[in-house]
Amino acid sequence: CNVVVNYCHGAEPAEQTAALYRAEGVQAVTVQADVSTAEGCKALFDAAAEAFGRVDVLVNNAGFGKCGDFFTSNRASQMGMVDVNCRSLTRMTLLCLPFLRAGSRIVNLASASAFCPQPYFSVYAATKSYVLSFSRSLGEELRKKGIVVTAVCPGPVDTEFFNFSGK
Repeated sequence: CNVVVNYCHGAEPAEQTAALYRAEGVQAVTVQADVSTAEGCKALFDAAAEAFGRVDVLVNNAGFGKCGDFFTSNRASQMGMVDVNCRSLTRMTLLCLPFLRAGSRIVNLASASAFCPQPYFSVYAATKSYVLSFSRSLGEELRKKGIVVTAVCPGPVDTEFFNFSGK
């Protein structure tokens, strides 16, 4: 198993994660790429392909949320959530899918927010509903190929997420 750890800003946490894998004898590299853009997704994919030549497991973990009234909140931030939480996940899946084979996995990070409306967090909840629905649908499509798709839907987790979201 080989691991590519992506980061957009702040290499240190990515390097620490890669070091944990290396300590277990796993080859791991870090790649800086902004997956909110098509170019960033392609750069990440190309770096992974160059480093290891194959993809066995894709973990779509990039995402963010911003709280606020939908009508008055920052429109760029709202659209950025759609770009990262939905579009980049879909792009990375499309890029990696030709390299997946029987026994491969796709793990998409959704949220418990996918299951119910979230006033003042509406775009975030909607994007996570997309991730859940996309994962379920794609999982059915890929079942016959032996590729498993999982949507992970955690509740609140103590991460930097809440420092950025505006609680």
